[in-house]
Amino acid sequence: CVLAALLAPRPFCALNAEQDTLFPLGSAQEQFEIVRRAYEINNKSHACQLKTHPGGHAYNHMLSQSWFQMWM
Repeated sequence: CVLAALLAPRPFCALNAEQDTLFPLGSAQEQFEIVRRAYEINNKSHACQLKTHPGGHAYNHMLSQSWFQMWM
């Protein structure tokens, strides 16, 4: 999370599954809060997102594509 916070104010998106046993959603949300604050300090909170999807640990192409279309 500290490394991700260093990306501020550049666009950042984290993806996490709701039933992920490797990276539990609660832990991801807790760590993301640190990143979100760094973006908030830089007045760029709109450029920082945590997106979740149903299921277990897996890459969600659709969520990432929507982010790339917005920022790239």
